Formats: sequence, structure tokens, C-alpha cells
Amino acid sequence: MGTRCQIRFEDEDSIAQIYKHGDGYPQGESGIIMLLVQLQKYLLDTQTFRDASYTAAQFIFVNKVIRAIQSGKLNTIKDLLEPMKKLDKDVPYFLLEHGVEDTSADIHGDEAFLYVVELIDSQNWDVAISSSFPEEDAFAHAKWQFDGSLEEAYKKFVEEYEE
Repeated sequence: MGTRCQIRFEDEDSIAQIYKHGDGYPQGESGIIMLLVQLQKYLLDTQTFRDASYTAAQFIFVNKVIRAIQSGKLNTIKDLLEPMKKLDKDVPYFLLEHGVEDTSADIHGDEAFLYVVELIDSQNWDVAISSSFPEEDAFAHAKWQFDGSLEEAYKKFVEEYEE
């Protein structure tokens, strides 16, 4: 749960960035790449793809819904509105897992991964992944271990990882 990351969504006009407190690794069924694939499908199916800021907001929303369902304690929207009652006074982790970041500020310094998701259009997203970067000006000086399409990232980090 403690694998932290920063995800930067970019389009030709804007940049939006979020911090994710856990499960920030790219691999597997609950990794970032799978979440991006699910997000893209959701945006296409609902015809709600807009720009970087909307995509970042939808990423947070989709990830929170998935986490709420995975918790096994939440089944309806009403359950989400009454989390303290349903979770025996424990603060639900999925409500605290994300933050919206200032793209001009440096990263926190506890991240294991950086991601840049370039939104070319609704169906074409490129992804860059780094696990090697300085704390200062991290995105500008990161060494990118992967840089390719979302489809290529899915094959490498989800399909190959599952084999």
C-alpha cells in the first residue's frame, strides 16, 4: 500500500498532477497502468473525455470508487455518504489516498514512481514511467524507464506481469 507516486496528465494546453499515496507501482491488476486503462475505457464509454484537469479528476474518482468496492464494506452511494457509521469509526483509506498537486512545486520526496500521461486524444495516450529521479525538479530530470503508448504499457506491466 505504501508505494507512492505522482501522476502528471498533459494535453496540448494544460497540465494537471496528482499524488497517490499507495499502490503507485505500474504492474498488475491494481497498478497504475491498469487504472489508466480502466479510466480511458470509462471516459470513452461515457463520452466524458475532456482535457488534462478533467482526466486527473476522473482518475481520482474512478480510483476511489474501485477502492470503495474493494474494501467490501461499501456497496451503495448511501454507504459512501455514511463512511464513519459503516466502517466502525475508522477513517476510510480510499478517502485520503489522493491529492491534487501544484505542478510548479517539487515533489514530496517519498514517491517511488513518476508518471506522465500525454493525452493526445481520447483514444491515444502515451505514458512515461520513472523510478529514478531527484527530489528537485523531478519531472525535468527523471530517467524514464518506459516511454510508449498506453497499449504498450498494458502489455508490459499488466499482461507480462500476470504471466
